[in-house]
Amino acid sequence: MGGHGLPTGPFRQGTYFFQGDGHYTSETNYQRTNSAATLFVREIGTFRLAGNQLRIYLTDVQWKFSGTDPNIPELQAQFDQQKAQWIEKTNLEPPSEVAFADNDSITILPSKGNASAYHRVG
Repeated sequence: MGGHGLPTGPFRQGTYFFQGDGHYTSETNYQRTNSAATLFVREIGTFRLAGNQLRIYLTDVQWKFSGTDPNIPELQAQFDQQKAQWIEKTNLEPPSEVAFADNDSITILPSKGNASAYHRVG
């Protein structure tokens, strides 16, 4: 979630859905400064929260590159070839630590990477 080795360009906007039945979906857009490519990532899977430990298990991940960068077809092909390994590697990551600020805000600290703050929308 926001970690998983995804690009962390200066602009990242995402929506994360943690449903009561344990299903998880995220949709994130990435845009790097001075880049003619954007990346839309959808992750689908399940999650488990045990105390302050959040574990996400992916069943599918979809990357869609767009823009005018001439490398987009190559980038898409590389991801498509490595999709199964990407999911397997992500599912082997240890749980992330979650800090609840209140009922509408959390901070997630993955075992690798930087903390990210999330706020309930709607």
